[in-house]
Amino acid sequence: AADVPRALELAAKTALPSLADSIRWSVARTAAGREQLVAQLVTLPEAAAGHALGVLAFALETEAGLKMPAAWPQVAARFAKTTDAAVRGASEQLSALFGDKSVLVSIRARLADTATPLAERRRALDLLKRAGDTESTAVLVGLLSDRALRAAVIPLLGTAADAPTAAAGLIANFAALNAADRNAALGALTSRPALALPLLRALESGTFDKKALTALHARQLRNLKNAEVTALLDRVWGKTAESSADMKATVARLRRTYNEAPVWSYELAAGKKVFEKTCIACHATDAAEASSARTSRARGATASTTSSKTSSTPTPSSVPITS
Repeated sequence: AADVPRALELAAKTALPSLADSIRWSVARTAAGREQLVAQLVTLPEAAAGHALGVLAFALETEAGLKMPAAWPQVAARFAKTTDAAVRGASEQLSALFGDKSVLVSIRARLADTATPLAERRRALDLLKRAGDTESTAVLVGLLSDRALRAAVIPLLGTAADAPTAAAGLIANFAALNAADRNAALGALTSRPALALPLLRALESGTFDKKALTALHARQLRNLKNAEVTALLDRVWGKTAESSADMKATVARLRRTYNEAPVWSYELAAGKKVFEKTCIACHATDAAEASSARTSRARGATASTTSSKTSSTPTPSSVPITS
């Protein structure tokens, strides 16, 4: 960390762009490094700062919910009116990642706008997800009627901060979902008590079809280990007996067998290599057996031909002797 200022100074002075990018990428991977890199973006020349901003965005493209560096508001203001689309996109991405609420508002609006190109809306959804936005639940519920986006929206509603709104939206839109999306919705609704309770109350009141649930969902609800959820589940579904000790032991044994099996047993190509190395000598495959059979037939045919030729070839003792 003590060498970060020196590294950034070298990145600013070097004539090798690839070296500068590598240094900044590495520095951006730590919180302390980001603080100093962002501070440098305030004073770098316009073109260099824009390029370094892109490197920072690239370095953090798989991160989510990071603390905002102290100098970030100055950097965001510097690039707020840029006409460079790539720089503007990197700035917005980083603002969302750092939890800049003013940017999140515009991203939510873009996501909700059906006139916005689908690719841009998908990008907006991803940014809100990475930012851990807690105020987008209502927007996400509105997207349950959007066939192009709802498959990506349903899992996000399962972790939404506003659980009552998320549960109400999933329950109200459930009948219009396809089979795959219904499974995803039930997975979300049975994933935590705050979503499970509205579901069970809807079941109890008859506003949600009990036939949509399976024994698997009931078990998932019971496994939440929540007293209120369990009590409601017993009323609307009935009590279920715990698995017997023998059954639990069998499940544990099978799970252990699966987990301890060598990796190659699950990969066709790897398994073939192991078989050919250790097993094929005694346990030939059909292809190997067919090849062996062809070889045997060929040898037999050769032997037969040779024998035939030998028997038809005159021998000294069979040649008549004439005087």
